[in-house]
Amino acid sequence: MNSLVKIGLVVIAGAIAAAAGLWAGKAMRSHGEPQRAQVERLEWMDPFEPDWTAATFKMQDAEGQPLSLPQGKVTLVNFWARWCQPCLREMPDLIALAKDMKDKDVALFAVATMDGPPDQVEGFLSNNMWGDPVNFTFAVDPDVLVPLGARGLPVTIVFDKQGKGRMQRFGPADWTSDEVKTYLAALAQE
Repeated sequence: MNSLVKIGLVVIAGAIAAAAGLWAGKAMRSHGEPQRAQVERLEWMDPFEPDWTAATFKMQDAEGQPLSLPQGKVTLVNFWARWCQPCLREMPDLIALAKDMKDKDVALFAVATMDGPPDQVEGFLSNNMWGDPVNFTFAVDPDVLVPLGARGLPVTIVFDKQGKGRMQRFGPADWTSDEVKTYLAALAQE
């Protein structure tokens, strides 16, 4: 074998070994230390443009009492309706997400836009056996989403622990993805 080829192979092998050593060292250093996930935007969600807080939304629960979102928790608010097929298809994923995030200071509210009297919506919910750990409630004002430019349902908004809107999603999504869970857990650590 030509000596120039031998030297080239040795250089390539050395570069591969050095890169592997750097990677292994980094992995070992980070293995023992708790790593805090970075809060980045989810590519498939839009930044929440208005400078609104959770208090901006004037909603009422089934008893007509003002809805207040929990303080000190990341809150995901999903607006849906009984007639909205994409909303109904994503509801099991939202419930699974709420179960997975229950101990991570993340709360989930499913807000039914008033497409009928509250007792009809409550009957619909009980027939579908939806409930804990998702907080189901009602938006009495059907135009609550108009300022966001929403033209359909579902609409989902993520509020941080201070109640500031961070992300919004128009349309259904895969709420059980690791990407979503990582984002919400990191947001809860801020």
